[in-house]
Amino acid sequence: MKWCGVMHPGPSLALAIIACFLQRYFCESRWDKEEGLKPRSETYGYKAFSGEGFVMQCNKPQSTGLCERLYNITASSEEADWSRAEGETNRDRDFLRDDGAVTGRGNALWFSTVTAKDSGKYTCHTGGMVIHFYVEVLERASLGCRDTEENRVTLVLGKGGRIPCPGIKCQTQRSEVTWYKDARPVCEIQEKRTISVVDRYTLLLGTVYVSDATLYFCDYTYEDNGIPWTVRRSVNVSVIPADTTDPPQITYPHGNKEGVELGEPHNLSCQVQFGFQRTFDPVVQWWISSHSNHEGMMKLMEMEAQQVRERSIEEFEFTVTRTAQIPEVTQLHLDSTFTCLAQNSVGNSSVTIRLIRKSAVSRVLVIVCPVVSLLFVAGLGITVHVYWLEISILYRIYLPYKQTPTGQQHISLTHTHTHTHTHTHTHTHTHTHTHTHTHTHTHTHTHTHTQPQDKIRYEENKSQDILIWGFLLPLLPSI
Repeated sequence: MKWCGVMHPGPSLALAIIACFLQRYFCESRWDKEEGLKPRSETYGYKAFSGEGFVMQCNKPQSTGLCERLYNITASSEEADWSRAEGETNRDRDFLRDDGAVTGRGNALWFSTVTAKDSGKYTCHTGGMVIHFYVEVLERASLGCRDTEENRVTLVLGKGGRIPCPGIKCQTQRSEVTWYKDARPVCEIQEKRTISVVDRYTLLLGTVYVSDATLYFCDYTYEDNGIPWTVRRSVNVSVIPADTTDPPQITYPHGNKEGVELGEPHNLSCQVQFGFQRTFDPVVQWWISSHSNHEGMMKLMEMEAQQVRERSIEEFEFTVTRTAQIPEVTQLHLDSTFTCLAQNSVGNSSVTIRLIRKSAVSRVLVIVCPVVSLLFVAGLGITVHVYWLEISILYRIYLPYKQTPTGQQHISLTHTHTHTHTHTHTHTHTHTHTHTHTHTHTHTHTHTHTQPQDKIRYEENKSQDILIWGFLLPLLPSI
């Protein structure tokens, strides 16, 4: 057959097909492994404003409408490996400064105050993922419109408050605003208190608490050249109490008299409590009025600067102290009156005192009493030291050595003797005589002997005391 003359390709073709199949299989497997080793990469952008606080986490920015935290504060710093690119080189963690301006918290980077030099490309590695962030720090003047909202807001304690998102009116194409209180989203806080977003960008607090004094963040997003950008603004909120409606209250001096000494310097002190006022301008002054002056004119005294001590926000008050100096007290000062005047925008209060001369007896007692007490203690110590032997002898005489019953021994001896004698004689005669004699003798002797072991020692001590007393008895009149 002719067809038998044609070369049969069977074995050679089969080998070639198997070789190509194996080559393709190994090449694709190797390519798949190399692709699998390559971490997934994503790129996002943040826009911040100079002079504000800023934070970004090592994760994609939160999606609008989701109740997610701003960052994971519980994550360890090892879970987010940050680096910053400068030109063609990467600087690993060198941008984390010791002064606290840039720090790592959980899986996030915190900038206490972001500036233009913080602009650049940041990269973080976490969970087999590489995320690149482009951070652009802008100046407020670059918004192209008037940014009337401030990044610092002051709220009044116990009342409602509004926190607007700065610069939101300058961005026409944007998403809804997402609010955060520190790291917590507002949607998480709404379950426990009255808080909501009004006018699409303003945070409304139904009641302001002390804990509301913190840092808030507002986010809105837009896309530019295929990169999703998140504009993150921070608002620093402080809480103050409402302005007081009461005049100041003078807490010192308490009475209307104060003791002084002629010829000595003296300071007059006035302590006043002021309620909180947003515009706080306290006035505390000392005035003197001399009765020798028929016109009754009051003169302002020389005073030290006011000392203001601020208390906590819950107490709503300040304490102001003002001191006036009298270089030398004279009779003119004793004939004058001194008035402390305290004033705020609500009203004023005053206290008037007079100076009285301290009693000479009191001055003598202040000097004499300590001296007499010291002499008495010293004399008592010397007397005890000199007559210590006589004192111990008198003590032993009037409080003699006591016998202790614990050292005594009681020996009880009981002797009982019982003797019974019975005699019976019987004789049978014409006469019958029966004699029965019974003798019973019972003797019981109980002897109790007490032998005090300490009696000898007691007698010896007593004898010694009598001998010593007899020797020193002639000396007692000299004592």
